[in-house]
Amino acid sequence: MLRLFYESRIQNLIASRRLKSGEKLATERELSATLNVGRGAVREGIKLLAALDIVEVRQGSGTFVKKDQSLVLLDASHLGSEERREMLAQAHQTRKIIDCAVAELAALSVSEESLIKIRDYLEDSDREPMLTRLACSIDLTFESMLGDATGNAYLRAVQKEAHRYFQTAWESTGYMPRPAEERSQQHWAIYNELAARNSKGAKAMMEAHLNLRTIEKEPNDR
Repeated sequence: MLRLFYESRIQNLIASRRLKSGEKLATERELSATLNVGRGAVREGIKLLAALDIVEVRQGSGTFVKKDQSLVLLDASHLGSEERREMLAQAHQTRKIIDCAVAELAALSVSEESLIKIRDYLEDSDREPMLTRLACSIDLTFESMLGDATGNAYLRAVQKEAHRYFQTAWESTGYMPRPAEERSQQHWAIYNELAARNSKGAKAMMEAHLNLRTIEKEPNDR
């Protein structure tokens, strides 16, 4: 468990410094001083992150970021300009319309085979090391699986484009909407409605999942 603790601190350091894919991390000595831990702990943390494809260790060259990491957004002021906030709000609004419709239709169309695949994905996501891997990254795999479960290729294509714009908009800020643990709990709530074939419930749970007060505006604010 200590190794996981040290690994998460290195992961958060990558996110807080907004290091991008290909950028070099500080040396073990520097990380040890920054995090106030031993070099052995840093080495073990890096080893786990490398196994998760978050960093890459190049012998003789150092350790490099392989996958960008993001912090949870708690304060909208971190988004920067009003223009950026508006861009995110529009991307999110579009995704919300589509993914709520997807959840509603998926509850009516999902097969037992698809339910098993979705459940297996959620269970895997809650296990270490996958929980660590998803802790600092935006992941839309669950919603994409719901799109597949609808059996509607046209809706899935529209959803894919909406996700692309949404993910690009959020990743440009270096933040993500909510903690991975909270995201997982909400995904399970949606899944339970799918399994019950409750289309209204699935839509309602997706609406709750996509309720982001950090960027959403009330109608009279527009």
